[in-house]
Amino acid sequence: MKISQIENHYSQLAELFLDVAIKIGKEFLSCGGPVTRLESQIVEAGASLGFETSVHATPSGLFINCYSNSEIRTYSRFCRIEEFTIDLGHLRCIDRLLSDFAQNKHFPLVMLNRLKRILAIKKQLPFKFRLLCLFGIGLSATILSGADPSYYLLGGMTTTSIEIIVYSLNNYLRLFKLFNEFLACFL
Repeated sequence: MKISQIENHYSQLAELFLDVAIKIGKEFLSCGGPVTRLESQIVEAGASLGFETSVHATPSGLFINCYSNSEIRTYSRFCRIEEFTIDLGHLRCIDRLLSDFAQNKHFPLVMLNRLKRILAIKKQLPFKFRLLCLFGIGLSATILSGADPSYYLLGGMTTTSIEIIVYSLNNYLRLFKLFNEFLACFL
C-alpha cells in the first residue's frame, strides 16, 4: 500500500468513527445518560480503532477530537444537545449500543445501522396508544382518589382531551416541549 492510500484509509476511518460517536453520544445525552460514562466509552472506542481520542461532554453539547499517532491531522466534531428528556428504556438501548461500540464488537458502520433501527423503534409509538394510556392514567387517578364511580369515565376523558388539545397546539404552533407541559398544567 502506498502512504497516500494508508492516510486515506485512516482519514475515512476517523471520519466514520467521529460520525458514529457523535450520533450515539448525542442520543445518549439527550435521553439522560451520564456524561462521564459517555466520555470514557468514546475514548475506549477510539482506542480500540487505534485513535487517541479526547471527549468533552456537557448536558448541552458534545465535543470529540481524535488523531492517530501515525498522522499529523486531528479530526474533530461537535454537536449541540437541543432536547433533553429522561427516557430510561431508550437510555438502556443506547447504553448497550455504546458499550458494544467501546468494545469494538462491530465495525462503526454496523453501529450506525443499529442506532438507526433503535431510533426507528422509538418513533413508532402510535398516538392512539398514548391516548389509551392517558385515559387509563386519568381513570386510575379518579378511582384512587375515592371519587364517585360516575366520575371514573370523566377522569379518563379529561386527561385524554388535554393531550389532544396540547398535541394539536404543538403541531399548529410548534410549541416547545417545556411549554407543552406548562400548558397541560392549566388545561
